[in-house]
Amino acid sequence: MATISKTGIQDGLTSKAEHITRIIDALDGTATTEVVATGSFTGSFDGIYTGTVVSASYAVTASHALNGGGGGGIFLQTGSFYATTNNLQITGSVILNGPVSTAGNQAVNFSGSRSVIMPATLLTNASEVNLNFEVLKPGGYVFVDLSNSNTVTLTLPTAADVYAGYEWNIGVSAQGGSGDMTIAGGASKISGNITGQSNSKNFSGASTLTIDSGNVRVGSSITIRGMGSAGWLLTGTFRDGAAIT
Repeated sequence: MATISKTGIQDGLTSKAEHITRIIDALDGTATTEVVATGSFTGSFDGIYTGTVVSASYAVTASHALNGGGGGGIFLQTGSFYATTNNLQITGSVILNGPVSTAGNQAVNFSGSRSVIMPATLLTNASEVNLNFEVLKPGGYVFVDLSNSNTVTLTLPTAADVYAGYEWNIGVSAQGGSGDMTIAGGASKISGNITGQSNSKNFSGASTLTIDSGNVRVGSSITIRGMGSAGWLLTGTFRDGAAIT
């Protein structure tokens, strides 16, 4: 694509209106002329950008980098996605409102991170609790205070392939009450082992698990993992396995 022509513009010749309109036509979109500029730019941009974007205020604005109207930048629209083959480095905080997925067989490396904080949910039987597992955060931790008199009921979804790999870790953070905790909805598909200092247990095809708040000890924990439509894999550690039935 050609840049703005300088033809007819030189010392000793008469300036003509079309010498000026060449510039106007290039800038207002009338002419398909390439504009090459250096320095700072203020205002909106519509078109294709070629080069390196060094201004953060330009590169991260949704109007350019992340939607089709902006055109260039490091992201290009591919179907319903905006993609880049560039390596990205971000200094500062990032807030992602929505799910994050990784594709391919590459490992996710957190070696440079100071820490990775998993989501946690705190529950107490100070009042009655009835929750479905879907509202709890898979991959995180659920800490349950069983020092009061009300019951805690957590209901599993119907076992399905969509839940394969889902995992919930549940730990007892306080003991001694009279309100037990029940895990319901297993539909004869909860199987696994509880390791105990005494009374270790094996479950096969269980539908409901009950943790006795009076007999359980702080630190007792179970993990429930989705096995797809096959059901739920149970593992756990208790001082006394008799505390879970």
